Amino acid sequence: MARRSTLTYGRGNAQIRMSGTIRELVAEVLEKSLPVTLAAMEKETAALHSSAKESWPVRTGRSRRALSKGKRLVPPATVETNVRNKVKNRAGDQYAFFIRMPWPHNHRYVYRELVVKPGRKAGKRLSKVLQEEMGATAKGAR
Repeated sequence: MARRSTLTYGRGNAQIRMSGTIRELVAEVLEKSLPVTLAAMEKETAALHSSAKESWPVRTGRSRRALSKGKRLVPPATVETNVRNKVKNRAGDQYAFFIRMPWPHNHRYVYRELVVKPGRKAGKRLSKVLQEEMGATAKGAR
């Protein structure tokens, strides 16, 4: 049986994970309210995820496999898509943020160069898409 995707709603340590009928209902409401923006967000996140996975310098091990993408709701009315790497060492500490780029760029961090910086650029592109969609909605075109 295939694993069903979940949608997370929450902030900090307080989170609710929705799956099944509730998740489908919330996802349908989101997709009908801002369809163009959500499609653009998911497209940018998928591109960022695949690019980071291809360029990840650690070819073996858990850090490459731990790259994942997700979507979550943040109260009161924010939708986020993200690329994350929650790999932990034996002591339980996350270490993906501390992996360095190979020489000659060994003073740079992999996660920052492959996920954070391109994610900021994608956010700027997405703000233009959201602006256009909100303008069209205000004019009654959608």
